[in-house]
Amino acid sequence: MRTRGLRKTGELSFGVYLVHIPMVVFFGSHFGYGQWQCCASIAATFAAAAVLSALIERPGIALGRDFGRWALTGAGNEARVGGEVLLDAHSRSAGPCGTPIRPPKIFLIDAV
Repeated sequence: MRTRGLRKTGELSFGVYLVHIPMVVFFGSHFGYGQWQCCASIAATFAAAAVLSALIERPGIALGRDFGRWALTGAGNEARVGGEVLLDAHSRSAGPCGTPIRPPKIFLIDAV
């Protein structure tokens, strides 16, 4: 998608999906169901989706990526992209919250 508006709409699409019905119901119940209320609900939907994207979606995606890299290095594996090592087990001594990286413990239970 080369059009900037379409690309931005694609980035906001999940937020639009989440808030479009509550916005339509809110504007319809408070102001009636007319064409101006429809336009206002569309504008409010995209504004709310932009706020959700900036405050929740993007930071959540970044946290998930950081946690994935931390989990890979904590398990003694290397994080690779295209054959290039991004992180290995010796490149970081602390996880995302400052906790030390330890290999996972495995507990074996004997069936008696």
